[in-house]
Amino acid sequence: MDLEIYNFSDTQKIAIDIIAYTPGITNRDVAKQLSIAESTISLWRGNPAFIDTCYNRYIEINGNRLMSVMEAMFREAELGSVPAAQLILKHYNK
Repeated sequence: MDLEIYNFSDTQKIAIDIIAYTPGITNRDVAKQLSIAESTISLWRGNPAFIDTCYNRYIEINGNRLMSVMEAMFREAELGSVPAAQLILKHYNK
């Protein structure tokens, strides 16, 4: 995981997990959970490495959900759903 590559502090690692598990969370709410200044979260969220790590962690957490969604789309397409078939084809660049 990217956490080791960028030498994030323990507090930053916790913030990354909080953001990855609750993507719509505000800086204020993250700061409250960590008992730090909201401006600190704003600074971190301005760091491309931090943003990338949050995103990569989100993908790790939700990878299984994506597979479930794709499987459901295949089932729907096989039952005749044109929109589901279109999404599958688009996903696979067909």
